[in-house]
Amino acid sequence: MRRVDAITKEKTLTCKETPLGDLRIRCSGRPHQMVIRFEAGRRLIRIDNTARAEYEPKVILSIEGYATDTGTRDARLMRNQEPVNLDTLILGQLRVLAGLSRRTSGKT
Repeated sequence: MRRVDAITKEKTLTCKETPLGDLRIRCSGRPHQMVIRFEAGRRLIRIDNTARAEYEPKVILSIEGYATDTGTRDARLMRNQEPVNLDTLILGQLRVLAGLSRRTSGKT
């Protein structure tokens, strides 16, 4: 999958699935990449972003099942024993990969 910028008409992000099932996302014009790995046996998702600062912790998400109000079960992603908003997490990682601030306000 290649994402083309609507304004510059250039390829901006490239996403490729590896033979092992990992996703690799690259930003054109930058040497960095983001790799998303799924470890089924341990129920973990690891996000390795080479554009993140060295002192920042790695992103490791666990998949946790929980009971719902209707008596059924569902699953959610957890980080540091807190539920994760996946949309916000991935958007922040993509912004770092592209060389932008994590927040739209411009503050880091």
